[in-house]
Amino acid sequence: MAYGIIEEGLAVKSFFDPSWVDLGVLGTYGRWAGVNVVWGVNLALFHATFSIGIPVLLVGLMFPGRVRERWVGGRGLWLPAALLVASFLLIFFVLNPYRPPLVPYLLAVLASAGLVLLAWRLPWPLPARGGDAGDPAPATARHPARARWFGLLGFLATLAFFVIHWAVPYTGLPATGAIILMGRPGGPRRLPRGEDGRGRGRGRRPARAAVVGAGGRGAGVLHPLRVSAGVEQDAAGKPGGHGPGSPGRGSPAGGHQVAPPAVTGGPGMAAYALALRSFLVMFVIGLGTVVFPLHFRALGFSVSYTGFLVGLASAGGALVSLLCGWAIERADRRRALLAGTVLVAAAYLLYTVTFSRGGLTGLRLAHGLVMPLMSVPAMVLISDVGGARRGRVAGMVNQWGAYGMIAGPVAGGALLEFAGAGSVFALSAAALVLGALIVFFAVPARVPGRGRDRVDAQAAATPGAPVVAPGPSAAPTGRALARNPRVLLLVAVNLLDFVAFQAWAFLLAVTLQTRGAPESLIGTMMTVNCLAYAVVQGVCGRLADAGRGMHAVAVGTFACGVAAILIPVAPLPLALGAVMVLLGAGSGPSFTGVYAGLSAEAGETMPRAMGILQASTGLGNALGPLLAGALGGLSMTAGFGAVLAAFWLESGLAGAYLAALQGGPRRKSPLASPLTPRRRSAS
Repeated sequence: MAYGIIEEGLAVKSFFDPSWVDLGVLGTYGRWAGVNVVWGVNLALFHATFSIGIPVLLVGLMFPGRVRERWVGGRGLWLPAALLVASFLLIFFVLNPYRPPLVPYLLAVLASAGLVLLAWRLPWPLPARGGDAGDPAPATARHPARARWFGLLGFLATLAFFVIHWAVPYTGLPATGAIILMGRPGGPRRLPRGEDGRGRGRGRRPARAAVVGAGGRGAGVLHPLRVSAGVEQDAAGKPGGHGPGSPGRGSPAGGHQVAPPAVTGGPGMAAYALALRSFLVMFVIGLGTVVFPLHFRALGFSVSYTGFLVGLASAGGALVSLLCGWAIERADRRRALLAGTVLVAAAYLLYTVTFSRGGLTGLRLAHGLVMPLMSVPAMVLISDVGGARRGRVAGMVNQWGAYGMIAGPVAGGALLEFAGAGSVFALSAAALVLGALIVFFAVPARVPGRGRDRVDAQAAATPGAPVVAPGPSAAPTGRALARNPRVLLLVAVNLLDFVAFQAWAFLLAVTLQTRGAPESLIGTMMTVNCLAYAVVQGVCGRLADAGRGMHAVAVGTFACGVAAILIPVAPLPLALGAVMVLLGAGSGPSFTGVYAGLSAEAGETMPRAMGILQASTGLGNALGPLLAGALGGLSMTAGFGAVLAAFWLESGLAGAYLAALQGGPRRKSPLASPLTPRRRSAS
């Protein structure tokens, strides 16, 4: 709360300035005694919740073991304090030279100082409130609620907060009514009790609710975050429930499996960090789909030469992927991801200062070569944090990536128009590094190995998943992995999937231009396709974990072949939109099905397997446009016929993989394989 007053009231002075650019109608509505009261209350609540409460809560969820520790010592506070003072002076005198009324401004100074002093004097940890005296221990969860309801609560509380802020001034309601509505609690007053905070009945208010500061509408926003973490801390700061190390959980020993009756709960914080990184990476790639062609064209590159560079860089990246998978097998995946991301971000920054033909050619090739250094470790981390639910985690990562791919081209076009290509490249570098840092700090630190390291990774990232104790590893060697016919079938399926996608995406634009469709329709069709692809990812992940991923691939890619041949003849725009939906939904299971199958086959050689998979992806990205350009130059019918053949061949290979899976013995991974359900023993 104090931060909101200091920033918006004392530095920016928007609490008092009636002509501040963001005010709108709130410059007059609710203004009293020289103060924009409604605006001030809103921003104080907003900053207490979104600027302070949520970041503090998320960091606490990422590092639950250090939530009660002091991270910055007495001397360590001087640097951020100096930065705060410097930014305050800059904003006060330069950004907004408005001179506020003296008395309200002094009252704001006293209010912020009092809040800071109050926070300084409060005991830590804060005592738990509520509940029955003499009954401090939490009860067991009797009626666990679904996480989706808590997600809906957070969404509605946030939506209501902004609706009240911007809509109420136009309703004729007095300003005091708007203030009362904003301060009304938007979340439950008591956090339901249970092993993970989801039970119903009598409960207590957790100490962490104090970070909201406002205690009102922000509680509705923060409540789902507290619950969805799956770990509720008591007043002593110890994880409750059945997390790792809590009472009631057996210690794995002797090489036997210790598992709860069923795998429950959602993915851990590490999985969400990987999904957020996927969104940022695909957002950057979406930016590049708009910026790179126009930037290279403005510098005198022909379209054919630009396409040749992209294809050559993808082919080179395929070779680097193989080497990268072998190199990181015994390395810390987080550090490898961070190092690779820094190299890719450096390439983006170099685009802002490189303008010669030779320099850009070399830079584009180097850019393609370093991309696997970022992508391969990320793919391995999905398996590390997914454990027995690697398919679900892969589906969620893919889904968030699809959303980033949707947002990227739209933002890229706008930024290119108003800020230029240099700004887009700088934003891309920052987004990539941010995503890597999120993963670096959210994923538990470990050096992968055999046995115990893998157990810790699984237990840390998938609460409630079966825990496998250390034991002898039966992982295949890299040579055996490359000779495994099932692995080769999975890699071929992935290769054909990317060849088909790149080919039909290339032919779609040419076909629609030939039919006289506007360019906006091309972008709309691609957006519809990406949305359909994203929507089915949750189902695809569950199918993969249930051992039905490749079944969905066989059926979906067959349907994609039918959809591809309909693209040239489908009436615009509704029928073509339906075809795009079929293409997106049909191709949705491919990545999760192949990924889950390859993870189960590879075991401890997962990095090499992901290097092979990423190499096939790069090769498919290079071959797809070449195939489409060669056959599309003959006729559109020949081009889409080739796409049909690729999809149906992919479907046939998926069926061949399923036949091979049923026809021969399969190596059991040290982890519980999502494709090989364990039978219950007679005991």
